[in-house]
Amino acid sequence: MSKHRLIYFLIFLLYIPLAFAGPTESSPQKDTIFVTKGSHFWSLTIGGCEDKEKDLAEITHAHFIISNYIRDDLALTYGIGLGYANPVETKKGFQGGPNIGLRMHFINSKLWSIYMDSSLGMVYHQYPIEEDSLYFNFEIQGGFGAAYRINEKAILLLGYRHYHLSNANIGGENRNPGYDGPKFYFGFMNSF
Repeated sequence: MSKHRLIYFLIFLLYIPLAFAGPTESSPQKDTIFVTKGSHFWSLTIGGCEDKEKDLAEITHAHFIISNYIRDDLALTYGIGLGYANPVETKKGFQGGPNIGLRMHFINSKLWSIYMDSSLGMVYHQYPIEEDSLYFNFEIQGGFGAAYRINEKAILLLGYRHYHLSNANIGGENRNPGYDGPKFYFGFMNSF
């Protein structure tokens, strides 16, 4: 198993006991819940990443995301990403597609939170990242961030994710870019 798959697998394993655990006597008090069950937010995040190992491309992303909190401090997220790729081998161009994920706030106060999140998405490229790669890829992201509540409805986000882009060898290993890089982003959430 590659180191990147292992990282995503470990992040997924962290969600399981936290997402499906029932309430207990030691459940957090209301003053340590950052976002309550039933809350809905839209958010916009902007970030960028670069694959330093293979030097394939610099990619800038904007993601529009809807977050539905299915438990206190745990959200199911879904949305759409739009990006701009600046590859080394091919033409610059747009990319984008839908994604789905989870976000969990695990260190909380009423005004701020530390969270982890991950997402899985599909990406269509205007031009492939490499000469022989496909126009279609999957993206996997996972990482941590900090949230700060500005007021009753608005929250600022700042975070880091590991960004992986590949086509899961659909067209064969020679046509799979295997892009990996650190992604730093900032964003804004608003309840609705």
